[in-house]
Amino acid sequence: MEKLQRFSDTGVAGDLFVHLLSGIHLVTDSLGPKTIFASGQLCYWKDGRDVPDVMTAVMQYPESKEHPAFQVMFTGEFRQRTG
Repeated sequence: MEKLQRFSDTGVAGDLFVHLLSGIHLVTDSLGPKTIFASGQLCYWKDGRDVPDVMTAVMQYPESKEHPAFQVMFTGEFRQRTG
């Protein structure tokens, strides 16, 4: 079975970023970012799907009583590697 399900997968953001963000929110006690900028495209899995397999996202967290303002950047890709 492929890692990415052709018609039902959420891609890099749904499979990887969500777990990283959950950890950040747990450690910082943050409610989430104020702004998010994300960009992605299909580079490897050209089989009819419409979810990016390469993605970068920048999230800006505002200052709160629990933490100072900070920024997080994620970059991820799904590709089949051999060898």
